[in-house]
Amino acid sequence: MAAQRVASYVLFLAALAPSLGPVVEAAHTRPIEPTIDGSCPLQLLNPFQRNVYNQCPPPLLDVSRTRPYRSPPRYPWTHPVRCLKTKTNSTPTPGQTHGRERTYCLYSDATFGQLNGVSIVTSPEIAVDLVGADALESRPYYGGSRTRQFTPGPLSQAYTIKPSPGKGLGVMAARKIEQGEIIMLDLPAVLLSKAFLEDAPPLLRRRIIRRGLSQLPGAAQEKVYALDKTTGGDELDAILGTNTISLSLGMNELHLGLYPELSRINHACNPNAYYRFSPRTLAIEVVAYRNIQPNEEITISYAQLTQSRTHRRDFLQSNWHFNCSCSLCRADPDSTTLSEDRRRDMRKLQGTLVEASRGGDYHLALLTAETLHETTDAEGVTPISAEKYDIVASIHLDMREFSQAKKYGTLALEEWEKLDSIDDSQLTAARWFLAVVEKARASDAANRITRAQEDEEKQRQTLHSDTI
Repeated sequence: MAAQRVASYVLFLAALAPSLGPVVEAAHTRPIEPTIDGSCPLQLLNPFQRNVYNQCPPPLLDVSRTRPYRSPPRYPWTHPVRCLKTKTNSTPTPGQTHGRERTYCLYSDATFGQLNGVSIVTSPEIAVDLVGADALESRPYYGGSRTRQFTPGPLSQAYTIKPSPGKGLGVMAARKIEQGEIIMLDLPAVLLSKAFLEDAPPLLRRRIIRRGLSQLPGAAQEKVYALDKTTGGDELDAILGTNTISLSLGMNELHLGLYPELSRINHACNPNAYYRFSPRTLAIEVVAYRNIQPNEEITISYAQLTQSRTHRRDFLQSNWHFNCSCSLCRADPDSTTLSEDRRRDMRKLQGTLVEASRGGDYHLALLTAETLHETTDAEGVTPISAEKYDIVASIHLDMREFSQAKKYGTLALEEWEKLDSIDDSQLTAARWFLAVVEKARASDAANRITRAQEDEEKQRQTLHSDTI
């Protein structure tokens, strides 16, 4: 799973100008009051949510409050919800058109994540989805036994942040880190809807984001404003342009996330780690691709691993304004060519795996999954073994090979337990998968018995007819 950063916030906004036409006029953008109890549009209500959310509660104003686990949890916002309406310039979703009026709101929870706080600028639909999914709760209401109370930073003293030659600060391993080990946990300070960034005029956009930052605890604000600003220009744009990553919320709506601890990790084209985003907790986990030695710098890739060397270097120069000098970029021609070949194969194999699985060519899918694993292992970017076992187990289940499905499903479960992620959804899914395998096996056995009895009855009837 390659860590992929979104294009520079600043260049991203600049690139919008020629394609979006005139800037949205001020008359098309008007602040609106926060929602009050009972004023929620009915289409925002999720039928799967708990009854406590069948109307919009008023925002809470007590910033000093704590939020221990309770059933049901209280509405999470610690500041008045402030909204604006603007004409849509962003890429429309199916059924929408350009120029449609859309609402974006600033939601802040200063107590989120052990008082780290988070401010979110998004649509009311996404906010309702986050609340309904317990993404802001320290302990999930629906299933799962894991608490989410942790301090962003290293796990088991895995690293320290030190100067890195030619890179400013970097994240250095403080001890030996094992392959597949979670190194870092982090929470967002800010989450921003991509559509909001496209639709809102620059001055209003910056004002709203600055208000969101001002509603975070003081320590969180200090972390944000201390981050690197390599893109220049407006301070806020420079911070976001240098340090945000892309992620999806709700129904795959693109957002930018600012994770202060993650932002300290530098780039390498041959990284030794990658990050995993959990939409259920909003947390980021950084996981080791391979063993990392003490004092070795921990790196992730800002670009897709399957990009060619030329495209990768152009992407980094265009968006982060540096020429990569990692060990892969400085490697000899033979090593570079070998790496390029493997990454091209990885890209092709990923496409083949998807097509074969969808097309029901399960034997090809199994072969491709194994080849892909071998290729990523050779390139030093092997994902979590549990993910491989999940894929293989699912393919065997589709093939009705229940023994193999159970074998690899059990291996996946063991690996998810070993990972010990803050988000236990994969662990829950692995247990559910094994239950599905057993149910499918029992159903298949019952069907075989039924068919055998039917065949026996047909033979008996045939024999009886012949006798007559």
